[in-house]
Amino acid sequence: MGLIASAGAARIFFSGRNEKKAKDVITKLSVEYPKTEFVFIQCDQANLASVQEAAKKFLAQSDRLDVLMANAGIMALPANTTKDG
Repeated sequence: MGLIASAGAARIFFSGRNEKKAKDVITKLSVEYPKTEFVFIQCDQANLASVQEAAKKFLAQSDRLDVLMANAGIMALPANTTKDG
C-alpha cells in the first residue's frame, strides 16, 4: 500500500479478516503518508456473504474503483471446503 500511497493516492481501501491487524497497518501508514486516507473493510473471501457485505460497504463509501489488487494465499493446509460449499 505504501507504493500506491507514495504515488499520491487520496484514499486506499483494503480488506482482510483481521480488524486489529488492519488498525495497526493504518496507524503505521498514516504516519508515513498523512495525505492518504486508509479505509479497512473486513472481508473473508472464503465466505460469500462476507464478500457481498464488503462490496456493499465499499459501494456505500465510493462510486469508483480505479485499481483492484487481489492477493491471498494459503500454504500447507489440508484440502477443505468453504462454508458455501
